[in-house]
Amino acid sequence: MIGREGHRRLILLTLVITGFAALLRMAFVLAVLASSRLTPPERPWSPDASAAQYPTGYLMNDSGTYLDPAHEALRGHLAGIGTLLRPPGYPAFLALLGTSPGAVLVAQALLGALIAAAGVLLTYMLTQDVSLSGGAGLVLAVSPTGIGLTGLIMADLLLSVVFAIGLSLLVASVRYRRTGWLHLAGLVFGLGVLVKPALFAWAPFSVLVAWLVAGGSLRFAPIRAIMLFVVLQLAPAGIWAACNYARDGVFTVSSIGPITARLYLGSQTMAWARAHHRPDAAAVTRLRADAWKQLDSLWQLDSLDAPREQIRWAKATTLQILRANPKAAVHAYLDNLNGSTGGEAWSYFPSELVSYPAAHGALKRLARLEAETRRLGRWLLLACVAAAITTIVLARQRPLPQLALDVCALAVPMLFFLVFSGITSLTGPRIMYPASAAAVAMGAVALRGMGGLRAPARREMVGSAGMPE
Repeated sequence: MIGREGHRRLILLTLVITGFAALLRMAFVLAVLASSRLTPPERPWSPDASAAQYPTGYLMNDSGTYLDPAHEALRGHLAGIGTLLRPPGYPAFLALLGTSPGAVLVAQALLGALIAAAGVLLTYMLTQDVSLSGGAGLVLAVSPTGIGLTGLIMADLLLSVVFAIGLSLLVASVRYRRTGWLHLAGLVFGLGVLVKPALFAWAPFSVLVAWLVAGGSLRFAPIRAIMLFVVLQLAPAGIWAACNYARDGVFTVSSIGPITARLYLGSQTMAWARAHHRPDAAAVTRLRADAWKQLDSLWQLDSLDAPREQIRWAKATTLQILRANPKAAVHAYLDNLNGSTGGEAWSYFPSELVSYPAAHGALKRLARLEAETRRLGRWLLLACVAAAITTIVLARQRPLPQLALDVCALAVPMLFFLVFSGITSLTGPRIMYPASAAAVAMGAVALRGMGGLRAPARREMVGSAGMPE
């Protein structure tokens, strides 16, 4: 346990690392904005926009699906703030900033720095080691993926911030027995579902994380408080699904899941099945284009049934493809998993920093180092989890070894996002980035364990008032 002076050092360290992360990201987004030489038209992502109109920096193919509903909201059509494809979280964020690229990227730079702060605090809560916490924060501050995401008008950065804050609140609520923080964590996770719908499935896993951090017990809060924690996560998704049902006749948070699975995993599975080995990119692209044509033909029905028919077709054909080609499906999924977690480094720097080749070259080299770390980290993750589970199984005493439980708790969000990484490798490390604070904190906890240092008991970390002494 550290005293008041130690806590002052921790606060100062957190502020310094957060400021450093913010400065790096601010410098990056200013360079991205300077590299975007043309003022983009209102809809540069539309089919009738020429290549010369497409900006070189911050827009991607999917950016328009967030900007269009944001523009609708700014025109006064608040009902259009979200669509069946995109929940309203990120479009609302864009609308609040007037969809101005400068305002959006600067806000993302400042928010992105909070992930480094969350890494510091999360690591400290689980290790009580200021040095390890500072190291975790620095790793997150200089992460090329984290820096690169700030320069894109995409929902991944905002989701990562929301998830890091929610996870930190969850761990703090368990360690310091604060029910209010638990409910706040539930609300944050619930809002995260409206940023990217993948978090809809997170609720049961969040309870598992809390159970592990609490030493294999649910006594950290009354059962009603835990139930409210889950409800707060699911309620925003349920409300938005009801809105989609009222407007489009489909009770779902988003149609992006089945459509993405069909376009990418389904097409790759078909290509693997036909080639009997890893297919070339052209074959996969052709099959994906065929799937797009089918989706477009369903959309041309120009009726209220069109969205429902698109989702129904995507689900039915994806399941049909996977069931008919199970071996090819496994190959395609594992190939995507490998590409997302250990494939090429961050690939957007050249387009984000067209005017600064030296800068994007340096970042690219740093990204290659990060990619190599991810490749090694996959095996370290499995080794740490296996060692932790073995320690728990062989433990003869109660309570169970807290350090091993903490490793397992931090592995849960990593494995959660890892599952989605197998759908397509084209997103690169973006899908896994929300779990970055957990990944770095787990590394710090594992280092503490390898150093032969015992994790502090919960009673040593909680004062009489429930806060760290």
